[in-house]
Amino acid sequence: MKIILATPLYPPEIDGLAVYSQELAERLKTNYQLTILAYANQAEKITGANFVIINKHRPLAARLWSYTLKLFTLAGANDLIYALNAVASGLPAVLVGWLRRRPVVINFFEDEPWKRATALGYTNLALEDFLREPRKNFKVTIISKIQGWVLRRASVVLVSSQALATVIEQNYNVPAKKIIVNYLAPPKDEILPLEMRVIPQQIMAGGPLFDWAGYSVLLHAVAELKNDFGDLRLIISGEGPEREKLEKLVAELNIKNQVIFLGQVSRAENYYWRHCSQIYVHNFIKSDFSERLILTLAGGTPLVAAATPLARELIVHQSNGLLVKPGSLPELTKNIRLLLTDESLRRQIISEIKKNLTDIFSWVSHQRRLDNLFSSLKK
Repeated sequence: MKIILATPLYPPEIDGLAVYSQELAERLKTNYQLTILAYANQAEKITGANFVIINKHRPLAARLWSYTLKLFTLAGANDLIYALNAVASGLPAVLVGWLRRRPVVINFFEDEPWKRATALGYTNLALEDFLREPRKNFKVTIISKIQGWVLRRASVVLVSSQALATVIEQNYNVPAKKIIVNYLAPPKDEILPLEMRVIPQQIMAGGPLFDWAGYSVLLHAVAELKNDFGDLRLIISGEGPEREKLEKLVAELNIKNQVIFLGQVSRAENYYWRHCSQIYVHNFIKSDFSERLILTLAGGTPLVAAATPLARELIVHQSNGLLVKPGSLPELTKNIRLLLTDESLRRQIISEIKKNLTDIFSWVSHQRRLDNLFSSLKK
């Protein structure tokens, strides 16, 4: 079977989607004749796959037109288009799929209008709230309408969780029968020139510093725990509009010696701090549909998470992690204390995480679902 992997990003880009596209290509090339079409100036090419690159620095209309024309040419000799984005590569994919009568699979890796609006400071809302809010920016509105149009016309839409499937079904009117859940597989381990060892009483939390990310409650928990744990330290990775407010709260709670704000750091640095921490806390009070939970589970770090729909889907309480009521300071404090003091529970959670990585969150299971899907779409 001949497949086109249409992606907007590819290494040396370091975005999560770029990393996924390369690791996926490494695996697909074994069973399929693979062509990779990417917006890039250069690419870390792999043997066994054909590469076609569209200059990403050309004006938007020009590069989109070039991408679409090239995809149209390639599709004549291929059986299926797998697009890793619903706009930059997804729009050309559904147009070409219709013209060439080829099945198109869209991987809904991230919501493009929400990502743009967040990056440009147009919104601080969580994805679900953002999608329910009337658009205030014309460009974001257009991107949102394009994305919905593309998703409804794809043969299949792949999502990383049932929670996300529900969100796009309700907000983009995508028929449920078109949506298939395929849990993300963790990326390769980072190779770092540093010794990684777990530091007792070190906690890590990461992600954008928004009010719905639950950092203020976490800081209050640290303030309550600091007198019982002399070496307690909280590492916070990420940037956002709440940083100044959070830093003031740290001063008010007198926990400057316990809290470190790293700011925006690389994937490798995040990997290092996750693996060196005794606990990871994901206290988002709204579902965070990024890869953070999967990355934490992949690292084997015991996890305390607010019980959002996404967290409840990925984590079983007292099995592969601990769940707490979103926004509850008493529950968060209690469960952090439990993981800091109960060594047998930590070992049990780590063991269950490893089992989940084999059975559910692995490249073997991820690719098996893709293989079954591709086979079902083959004409």
